[in-house]
Amino acid sequence: MPLALVLLASALTVVPGDGAAPRDNVLVLVADDMGVERTPAYGLDVVPNGPTPWIDALAGHGVLFRNAYAEPLCSPTRSAILTGRHPFRTGIGRAINFGGGAAGAVEGDVAETSLADVLGPTHRTSAVGKWHLALIEPLGGSGFQHPVLYGFDTHRGPIANLTPGDPDAYVDFVKNLADASGNAQVRVTGTYATTDQVDDALDVIEEAGEEPWFVWLAFNAPHTPYHVPPSELTTLAVSAGSSDSQKHRAAIEAMDTEIGRLLRGIRPAVLARTWVVFVGDNGSPGGALPGIAQAKGTVSEFGVHVPLIVAGPRVRAPGREVDALVGVTDLFATICDMARVPVPATAVDSVSVFPHLLDPAAPARRATVFVELFEPNGPPPWTMRRRAVRDARFKLRETTPAVSDPLEFFHLATDPFEEHDLLPTPTPEQAAVLDALAAVLDELSP
Repeated sequence: MPLALVLLASALTVVPGDGAAPRDNVLVLVADDMGVERTPAYGLDVVPNGPTPWIDALAGHGVLFRNAYAEPLCSPTRSAILTGRHPFRTGIGRAINFGGGAAGAVEGDVAETSLADVLGPTHRTSAVGKWHLALIEPLGGSGFQHPVLYGFDTHRGPIANLTPGDPDAYVDFVKNLADASGNAQVRVTGTYATTDQVDDALDVIEEAGEEPWFVWLAFNAPHTPYHVPPSELTTLAVSAGSSDSQKHRAAIEAMDTEIGRLLRGIRPAVLARTWVVFVGDNGSPGGALPGIAQAKGTVSEFGVHVPLIVAGPRVRAPGREVDALVGVTDLFATICDMARVPVPATAVDSVSVFPHLLDPAAPARRATVFVELFEPNGPPPWTMRRRAVRDARFKLRETTPAVSDPLEFFHLATDPFEEHDLLPTPTPEQAAVLDALAAVLDELSP
């Protein structure tokens, strides 16, 4: 094992005493458009992948959650994590278009109680990288100041996706600089976006000094535009003529390399009291997954099944996996527990998985996990809605409006690619599960 990874292991396995120890820090790393099939630590071998030694190291010295689920698109997942509430409660059911577009023309409600609001009294809070929860002011939004109004002390990074279709967008983009005193936009040229975001994260962590901090680092990578990362960040042979799939996995390796630089750049004594959460915001896009149709933007497994890996100062028996079901809403309560702050009553859909980090024998916290997307953003009625709920073995999908039958029912244990609908002729045992899952969907309706 390289010396840098040995040092990381040492820092992440320190177990400080409680007593007068300072509050723990929390570092959340959000990968944009990266499902479990693109995460080598999950060992699925569905598509070719490049090396990710630093993400692997987090799994080796932390806990890998085998069954973690995000929403099918990026804005709904960000809203769900930061509020602990399902999309139908927040009104964010599809990607927000910062500059308009009727289907996405609603921003995250700044009146919601966010993680930054809850951690603000005890931690310095910084959002770094892609935000994607705001709308321009002429459309009734909060504009570039939205991350601060949403509770963060500062935001440094792009307010939304990088320019679609522009392979140079990762080295030529507009970055928002916002804090309580105002905000400004600067154009970054010549610096790779993933590198720039790690630079910003290291800056805000160092500025915090000995104060506890919460850093939300949401990478643009590996989201489109597909591009060729700097050669020093990837070992893969990738060029302008490479396939989208090759560029996607090269962007993931480049992100992993920069995650390594970030973790190496945090002072060991600070890292020793820092929880690191790595999570995907939705499944990988179809263009990056040759031969897989049900990808990002669907409630099928490849659209919502994402990596979730957690390492930190009080993890017991590191290097293990947890099979329990987890939804991204659960990160709200989990992070509150990491930071030792109370979970607010507003986070009604969040169930902390912190016990799984402390106790290898902790029982599952939830029997089902729920995902959804809809449009337009805002309250119902919606012109389109897709939902899914699964338990330990079965999954029920619902599509409205539907081309034929709105319901599809799968046995994931034997049919992980959801190719064989059990309807309309389930067995009596399956019918009982179907009824139970349908009742969950009925319960989770506005």
